[in-house]
Parts: sequence; C-alpha cells; structure tokens
Amino acid sequence: MFSSIDDLGQRLDTAKYVIDPVTLQVVYTPLASILGAMFLLAIPATAALLQGWNDGTRFGTAAVLEGAWTYTASRIMPIAAGLAVIGAVINFAFGRPAIRLIGCAGAFLTVCALWKLVVSMM
Repeated sequence: MFSSIDDLGQRLDTAKYVIDPVTLQVVYTPLASILGAMFLLAIPATAALLQGWNDGTRFGTAAVLEGAWTYTASRIMPIAAGLAVIGAVINFAFGRPAIRLIGCAGAFLTVCALWKLVVSMM
C-alpha cells in the first residue's frame, strides 16, 4: 500500500488539507488500529454464528433474528448490566452522576429476566 514510511508521511501531510487535524490524530493511533484489527478478526466468527442459526428453510431469516435476540437477551444484556453497575460505582466514587447507569443496569436485567421467563413458559 505504501512504498515507505516517507510515502505514508507524504500522504498524511496531503490528507491534512482534506481532513481536519483532530480527525487525523484520532484515526491514526495504535488503539484505532488494534480495535479495527479486532473487529476484522471477529467477522468470520460472527458470520459462522449467524450461519449456525440459519436452519435453511424459508423462515431462515426469522430463525436468525430469533437466535440473535436470544443471544442478546441471555448473554450480552447481563454483561452490559454488570458493566453498567461497575461504571455507576466508578462515577459515584468520582462524584459524577450515576443514576443513568443504574437505570440502564436495571433495564438490562429486567429484559434478561423477562426473556428467561418467556423461555421457561414455552
């Protein structure tokens, strides 16, 4: 893509006339590169997960949506609630407002509990 580090520097120097300098500083950081690489590495696993939920019938889209909702309600929301509680404790310790995070944690746990109730009734 770039023939040398000087070529990269020249292109970034040229890009500063098109993109504001703050965006260039944010975009070209090692953290952004690491997060981008993690996202790209997760794409095949996500595709395999979605293909596993597809049953191959004419209702395959509904099956994928059902699987995605079940995964979100049973796995992601409890983790998000735990992180919201941790964030609320940190915000409270530093004197920042924490009620929004407490509300989010309660909402995540409520949705998770309601989904478990619906699944147990089926």
